[in-house]
Amino acid sequence: MTTTVIYALVFGVLAFGLVLLPLISGRPRVQPLRDETLDVIRRRRDRIYDALRELEFDQRTGKLSEKDYAELADRYKRQAITMLKQLDDGTRDALLEIDAEIEQEVAARRKSAAPAAHHSARTRCVACGAGLDADDRFCRRCGVPVALTCPNCQTVVQGGGQFCPRCGAQLHT
Repeated sequence: MTTTVIYALVFGVLAFGLVLLPLISGRPRVQPLRDETLDVIRRRRDRIYDALRELEFDQRTGKLSEKDYAELADRYKRQAITMLKQLDDGTRDALLEIDAEIEQEVAARRKSAAPAAHHSARTRCVACGAGLDADDRFCRRCGVPVALTCPNCQTVVQGGGQFCPRCGAQLHT
């Protein structure tokens, strides 16, 4: 008998604690609605809209009194408002989650692409294909400058090349 009372008290305290947990911890975190949940809410919303249309038709044809129509329409409108709020909250949260995922992916791609692009542009001579170090100003094999200045327009051209991309003048003869 006493163990039953002890178990009942322990489970009662645990249940009470679980009920009070959201109130104690502050505002509960809203989980974004999944697509399936959004579809269910959309279907409910559509059924409510259909019911409102039928009510209006029944009221116009005289099947419903003005009092009954007002009462039922008010109930359906409140349900529709609740569904619309749920859809707005779920859609906004889902969009924010998608935006965060996109930003993370972009940041990861930028991080992985930036060093590779910088490094690959400076690793080989465009004239002879010899390997270059990051601090080389000229190719060790053929002597072509890593960064050339156009004799015509003074544009600095990185990585060598034969013609200026700005004016088309020949860079080295």
